[in-house]
Amino acid sequence: MTQEKIPEEVATKLSLMISIRSEPIVLVAIAGGSCSGKSYFMRCFSNHLTEQGNSHSLLRLDDYFKDIDDPTLPRDDKRRVIFDSPNSYRHELFLRHLRELARGKSVDCPVYDLANNRVVLAESKKVLPQRIILAEGLHAIRFVELIKKDRHRFYGVYSIAVFIDASTETRLARRIERDKKLFNVAKELVENYFFSKVEPAHQEFIEPQRNLANLIVEDRPS
Repeated sequence: MTQEKIPEEVATKLSLMISIRSEPIVLVAIAGGSCSGKSYFMRCFSNHLTEQGNSHSLLRLDDYFKDIDDPTLPRDDKRRVIFDSPNSYRHELFLRHLRELARGKSVDCPVYDLANNRVVLAESKKVLPQRIILAEGLHAIRFVELIKKDRHRFYGVYSIAVFIDASTETRLARRIERDKKLFNVAKELVENYFFSKVEPAHQEFIEPQRNLANLIVEDRPS
């Protein structure tokens, strides 16, 4: 987001959407484009929930990326991985962990090393079950819709879809800054990859989730 924290009216509205539900579990799926601010939104809303005394579980879809040598990773005609595709994730494990949390079971979430594009086998993150579950990632809304189709396996769970809507210019600027800082990638290379791979995937897979959202949070430069 463009502020130190998410707008108070947004945090209050989402908190109200959660509090009025009678279901035992409320799952908040937070999706949006690459560098749209969805991770920041989840972090800030998590802080807001903590300040209100509401315990919650956190799952990040990026921890469920497939390893770089996984033969099922989608690739283009030059064998370059298309990381923004839904098929780049171990979504079945992600959904299984969501179901287990909803049933009151703790899960050992994988730890993914973005620098080496593979799971750190020696590490995992213990996630404890709570009434409120926050799940964040490019395709979080899409994947939660999959699990909702099997209602008997997700009984007693109410889902809220939040879409972070940032402009192409905002997402690109943040991507340039991020990739320069984390991976020392030149601006020209980031722009080329963004418009050849990231943006087409955004329009095909990510933007349609906007139509499924219960709450759309616009994050645009002033």
